[in-house]
Amino acid sequence: MEFTPGGLTAAGASPVIPQLADHELSQRVIQIRRIVSASRRLLARIARILEGLLLLARAQRGALGDMTAVSLPDLVLNAVTAEQPEITQKRLTVENRLLPATVMGNEVLLALMVTNVIDNAVRHNVEGGLVHISNDFDGVVARLVVENGGEVLDESEVQLLGEPFHRIGAERLATGHGAGLGLSIVSAIAAAHGGALQLTARPEGGLRVVIELPVAGHL
Repeated sequence: MEFTPGGLTAAGASPVIPQLADHELSQRVIQIRRIVSASRRLLARIARILEGLLLLARAQRGALGDMTAVSLPDLVLNAVTAEQPEITQKRLTVENRLLPATVMGNEVLLALMVTNVIDNAVRHNVEGGLVHISNDFDGVVARLVVENGGEVLDESEVQLLGEPFHRIGAERLATGHGAGLGLSIVSAIAAAHGGALQLTARPEGGLRVVIELPVAGHL
């Protein structure tokens, strides 16, 4: 007798290989695909966290690199365009009230800052909700205001959203999207440019985000 992966067989006999029925084989394939898909999502999330940490560290060090005059409305329109597939999928209404405003800074970091704010407003919105974007400036400071619908949030918890890895609300935790670094990166980039981030819970639900930045020539 010989021991083989298929069991005990007589010497010289072919090993017995277990046969799976078609439906069992299909279930195994589905399970393997789910495992592979979950592993890919996990790796992608880890990559986003690492990238976010690097960007956060860069912004916190004030390593701005090349400085140039940047159109704030252009950054917003580019970010909204990038989010259009999810905006359409969630049937969101986006209202823009944008005035010409130019700020001085690193265009890549400022684009990331605005993208994170718009992404946050879309990602954590409700089906059929509203995203309202506006800006104003007084000759010294430019303000970008982004408001979105969503669940009612606790004001004390909202103030912590600018800190790394802090996420609140059942929807934010349930989706598993993001790395909890989006608004902390926004805060760090704004601060590195001499600005600030303000977060407020909307009484009707959702979040109000205000970014203040010095206009070009006042940094």
